[in-house]
Amino acid sequence: SSKKLYRVTYDDGDMEELGEEEILGLLATVGGVPAPLSIQLQDIIPTIEKVVAAGLTPLIMDPSPAHNVDTFLRYSQTSVFDSKKAGLDVIGAPLAGRDKPISESLETARKALVMAMKRGLTLSVSMQQGSPPFSSWLDHPDFFPAEHVFTKAGKKLIEEKSGWPERLFRPEDTVDTHGFAIPHRDFQVVLTTWFAKPADAKRFLFAEKMGLSHYDPKLFQIVMIEETMNEFGAQGAARGSNVGYHRFHSASEEDDTIC
Repeated sequence: SSKKLYRVTYDDGDMEELGEEEILGLLATVGGVPAPLSIQLQDIIPTIEKVVAAGLTPLIMDPSPAHNVDTFLRYSQTSVFDSKKAGLDVIGAPLAGRDKPISESLETARKALVMAMKRGLTLSVSMQQGSPPFSSWLDHPDFFPAEHVFTKAGKKLIEEKSGWPERLFRPEDTVDTHGFAIPHRDFQVVLTTWFAKPADAKRFLFAEKMGLSHYDPKLFQIVMIEETMNEFGAQGAARGSNVGYHRFHSASEEDDTIC
């Protein structure tokens, strides 16, 4: 039988071939902020699975002009929450002479979240080139409890007796389940951004007063799409450092042949 291997290229140029269990160990034990990964677009689904299995939330960086990741996820088993639009709708409403209360944007977030929880979909939180206000009003226990959404890819929301489905589901969400708020075990969360570099994430997402400033970067695994790497090259220090890259290439092993 064939064995799935991953060719891992470190920032210092060293390369080794690791199995799936070793990859999970690498993700879980890198220490500090997990080192960014670089993958090919075609490997995004298995990589998301491995990151989630390691107890981290994927933060996917894709500055490609075509926004390939967002497009790919929209046509996958996902519920997309356009968090940039939700924030801009509130900020821009007075300037446009419209009334867009915060509650409407929160309800948009809740519906996307509940759809994913109920159907076992991936909630894709699309931030684009924005820094949505998850550290302020776009964090609400009755609509979008951001800390729990962003912890362990949202899995805590569907833990037995967590109480979150009952708090987030509305009567119209439980019509087909006889009034019971029943989440699906396959539910998970990923975040996507159009920023190009991990340094951009630190500056525009995690810095003080930015959208993710209230959340520990250790909750997230930055995943770069390899096709974009040639635009700016790999940043960081030596192998295993907090800012080094690990490039993951899926490969198959048959008769000790790596292809």
